[in-house]
Amino acid sequence: DKLVAEWVHPGADRWRDVLAKLRLFELTSYAKICFIDADTLVTKRLDGVFYDEATMLQMTLSNPAELKDDEAPLPRSFMFASKPDAWGYEHAYPPVPPESDYLNCGFFVFTPSKELFAYYMSLLAIKDRFYPAFPEQNLLNYAHRKEGNMPWSHLWYGWNMNWPTVKDLEGGAASFHAKYWSDDPTHDPVLKAMWREQRVEMEGFQRGRDSMRGLKG
Repeated sequence: DKLVAEWVHPGADRWRDVLAKLRLFELTSYAKICFIDADTLVTKRLDGVFYDEATMLQMTLSNPAELKDDEAPLPRSFMFASKPDAWGYEHAYPPVPPESDYLNCGFFVFTPSKELFAYYMSLLAIKDRFYPAFPEQNLLNYAHRKEGNMPWSHLWYGWNMNWPTVKDLEGGAASFHAKYWSDDPTHDPVLKAMWREQRVEMEGFQRGRDSMRGLKG
């Protein structure tokens, strides 16, 4: 089901349903989940991300200054790991420390938790608790802020890059967050060509499978 709040107005119409990502935290039959945005070019295996040190369960801190009376109780433990935003094509690879503390919601790993989901819902019910232009991203940045009691952990930089360039590919990055189907002239031409090749291969596989099903019918 979609999640909405009257005070939350996304910065773009295509983000109107992004809060539905939070429903993933209700899938408690899983120990860990890796969420990957649909606009991602994957060039290497990603299953190793579940063994990244950043995906270890953490105990929730108890700094009283960061506990809010109008928010739901925090879970006793949590795990939320992500990548910081690269903020543009001119980023270094590997990143130059310190990395940004603002996480990008195109790629993240977490442990589902009903208590954590309830906490997120309490934030959604409080007008202006977070800046709503990027709804789910800014809610999660607030919930897992570095100075808070559930600070997010940084995944290895090579799992995913946004604002990606060929230098990220040459450096060994495994996936690239960009809308290569669009006409954006700033996209890296090498990565865009790889995306087109993968699309042709996938569509060819699909047509072949559909054809074989027709023959069997």
